Amino acid sequence: MSRYFIYIFTVFLLFCKIGFGQDYTVDLVVYNGTIYTVDESFTVKSAMAIKGGKIVGIGEDADILSKYTSAQKLNLNGRYVYPGFYDAHCHFLPYGLSLNELDLVGVSSQAEMIKLIDKYAKSNISKWIIGRGWDQNLWKNKSLNIIVELDKRYPETPIYLTRIDGHSVLVNSKALQLAGIDLNTQIQGGEIGKDENGKLNGILVDKAMDRVKAKLPSHSYQEMYLAVKKMEKICLSNGLTSVCDAGISYKEILALDKMSDSLTIRVNAMLLYNDSNLVTALQKGEIFKPKFHFCSVKSYADGSLGSWGALLLKPYTDKPSSNGILIESEEYLLSIAKKVYNYGFQLNTHCIGDSSLRLILGNYSKVLPTYNQLRWRIEHLQMAEDEEFDIIVKYHIVPSVQPAHATSDAAWVYGRIGTRADSSYPYKKLIQRTGLIAMGTDFPVEPINPMLGYYAAIFRQPATNTKQKVFAPENSISRQDALKGMTIWAAYACREENEKGSLVVGKWADFIILETDLIKDSPKKIAQTKPISTYVAGVKVYDRNSKK
Repeated sequence: MSRYFIYIFTVFLLFCKIGFGQDYTVDLVVYNGTIYTVDESFTVKSAMAIKGGKIVGIGEDADILSKYTSAQKLNLNGRYVYPGFYDAHCHFLPYGLSLNELDLVGVSSQAEMIKLIDKYAKSNISKWIIGRGWDQNLWKNKSLNIIVELDKRYPETPIYLTRIDGHSVLVNSKALQLAGIDLNTQIQGGEIGKDENGKLNGILVDKAMDRVKAKLPSHSYQEMYLAVKKMEKICLSNGLTSVCDAGISYKEILALDKMSDSLTIRVNAMLLYNDSNLVTALQKGEIFKPKFHFCSVKSYADGSLGSWGALLLKPYTDKPSSNGILIESEEYLLSIAKKVYNYGFQLNTHCIGDSSLRLILGNYSKVLPTYNQLRWRIEHLQMAEDEEFDIIVKYHIVPSVQPAHATSDAAWVYGRIGTRADSSYPYKKLIQRTGLIAMGTDFPVEPINPMLGYYAAIFRQPATNTKQKVFAPENSISRQDALKGMTIWAAYACREENEKGSLVVGKWADFIILETDLIKDSPKKIAQTKPISTYVAGVKVYDRNSKK
C-alpha cells in the first residue's frame, strides 16, 4: 500500500470522525453575556449552546462560537443569565383556582373587608362567596367577631374566607350549618372559635376548616387547566421555570399528569397526606416526566404563628393560655411516615413551631436510616434548637424555607413569641449545619416574585419597605447561597438536581435574562429587577417587551 494511499485514507478517517461523528449544528447559541452557571464551583461563563432543549456546550464566546453553528444566535449585549428560578414551596394550582375568587390581601379593616364582600357578591355567580387573603395583624381593631354582620347581609349564602396563611377561615352561620358545626362540635386538631359570650364567631382553625371545605363546589378538569395556564404566565413573567406545588389532591395530581404534555412550566407536586387515594398513589409509584414530577407526600404537624396554631414548647406570649395545635396525633403522623418510606417516596412535613419540629424529627428518626437519599423535608423550618439541628444533619433532612416570611412576620412576631423570635428563621445556621436550604415563596401567602425572597434572605428586610428595621441580621445569607437556594438547592430538594437547577452540559436549558447582576449590583437595583425574558428548554416563553 503506497504512502499516498495511506495518507488519503487517514485523512478520510479523520474527516469521518470529525465531520460525521459529532454534529455541531445546534438550535440556539447564546453569547456575549455573563452566565452564572451555579455549578459546583459557581463558575461564570459568557456563552452556551443549546440543542433539543438541553445545554450541549458552555464556555467562553470564542470557544462556543467557533465550535457550534446555529441559525439562531442571541447576543446578550453584556446582560446576565441565571438558571430558571425554582419555587421550592408554593401553591400553584390552588392559587390559580382562586384567581376568580374574592381577593382580600392587604385589607386594612373589618369594614373594608365587608365592603369588598358586598361588591364581590353583586357579580358572583357561585352559590358560595369564597375568598382569601385577610390578615387581622394589619387591622387597628384586631377583633374577628364579624359573623353577626355577615349573617345579617347573607343569611342564605354560605361564606368561606381563608386567612392569608391558609390555616384559618372566617365563615358565616350558613356555612357552619351546612358543615354541621354547632356549639357542641369537637374537632381534634382544630379549633372552633367562640366570642366572649360563648357564641360561635365564625373562625375555624386548621382541621376545623375541613368540615366546611368539604362542602365547597368541586373544580372540573377544564377549570384546573385554565387555572394552570393563567398561573404559567404569571410565574414565567417572574422568572420561575419550575414550581413545587406544596399539597394538592390526587384528583389534581392526575389532572396535572394528564395536561403535562401541554405544560410550559415544570411542576413538581406533593400529594396531601389525608387524601383517600394515598395508598393507591404510592402503589402506582413516582411519575417523572419532563414537565411534571410526583414523588412526595405533604403532611401537616401544626398550623401557623399568625393563627396561633404553630405548636410551641412554651405558650404564646400574647396568648398564654395556648401552646398551639397539633393537627394530627403523633401515632398517626408516624404511620404516614412509615407508609411513605415503604414506597420510597419523599415526605415533606409542615412544621412551624419548635414543639412540632421536635415531634416530627423524632418520627423521622424512627423511620429513616442514617444514610438515605429520600430528601425528606421540613417545610417552613422556622424554630429549632441545637438538638434538632443535630437530628436534621444526621438523617439528611432538607430544610425548606420561605425568606419573605421572616420579613413579613417581623412586624408582629416578637409580640407573638417574645425573644424566641431572635433565633427564628435561622437561614444562615441552617446552611452552616446542613449545607443548603431550599427557598420558596409560599405564594399566595407571599407574592409570587422570587426576588422578594432573594432580597429578604440576604438583607433581612422587605424589598418593598427598606426602612423597616433589619430583622435578626446574624441569620442573613450570602448572595451566592440565596441564588443557590432558588435554583440548584431547590432542585435537589425536589430530587431533580440532575435535570435542572444549574446551567451545565446535559441539563435542561431553562434560564432567565436580567439586566441586573444579582451578585454585585446594589440592593436597590436588586429590589427593582424584573426578568427581560424567560426560556424553558431553550425556547423563549416570556418576553418583557412582547405585547401578547
